[in-house]
Amino acid sequence: MASVSMDLVLLSSGASLALAGLGIFLYTLLRGKRLSEKPVDFEFKKLDLRFQGTHLTLAMLLGFGVTVIGTGMLYAAYSSRQGALEGALGKARSELETVKEFAQKFKSYDLKVLLVFPEQVDQETLEISAHRAKSGELAAGRFPARKVLGEDQTVWAELDNLNSGDRIRFEALVGGRRWVSQEAVFIPRTRVVMKAADSP
Repeated sequence: MASVSMDLVLLSSGASLALAGLGIFLYTLLRGKRLSEKPVDFEFKKLDLRFQGTHLTLAMLLGFGVTVIGTGMLYAAYSSRQGALEGALGKARSELETVKEFAQKFKSYDLKVLLVFPEQVDQETLEISAHRAKSGELAAGRFPARKVLGEDQTVWAELDNLNSGDRIRFEALVGGRRWVSQEAVFIPRTRVVMKAADSP
């Protein structure tokens, strides 16, 4: 708040001085002939300076000095305000990135997984369940999974409302026999096995 009030003081003072300097210039243009007829001669003994000229010269120097000081104050106010705006913009960008990361973390994913069994199983009596460990958790909790029967004796498991970082494992029961997934599925990551493009 103090910096804002200081900026306002610099802005108003700088604008006043710049306008005053321009006013002095305008006055010298209108009264130039009369002012040039009046000589001026004074000295500053402490500074060892002496000024000789006319009222016109003095008015021009005064107008120039006041204008330069006012313009300098305006530039200082502008620089201060620009720095404050850049700081606020940087903070806003940082907060936006944080919000994006937060939103990405809690983004909802749906998953459809093909369950591959090493031998033929009875699809009709097969019961599927999923176990989910959320990001940062070690213990997995049971999570509802839907069984979808596909073509060519395929079995799919469907899950909804998963979040980034969730670790999913599957369990299946059929005919008193229990099956478990060898690997966990990480949301939203997955594993793809690559092969050479020219291989059969």
